Amino acid sequence: MTPAARRILDAVVERVREVSPAGLGHWTPAWELVHRPGDRFLDALKLWQEEDSPGTRGALQGAAEAFVGAWQEAARRWEAEGRPSRPEEEAVA
Repeated sequence: MTPAARRILDAVVERVREVSPAGLGHWTPAWELVHRPGDRFLDALKLWQEEDSPGTRGALQGAAEAFVGAWQEAARRWEAEGRPSRPEEEAVA
């Protein structure tokens, strides 16, 4: 990964952290919601590294926004569900 791509990845990861409440990552449906947008973001990042153009930059920006948006939606749904915990914690409780 190029240093520029690493900076972009780090910035997107930071945005995901900002929109994701602690504990959300333990909720399986969150990962189901963000899986495809995450794959599209990584694919766009790879294409941008191979060919930096207005088209690949635009696609990368759109994919990054969609990925962060998917995490925001996952957080919204998690909150609406009452912030469920991990299944193994529910079984023990």
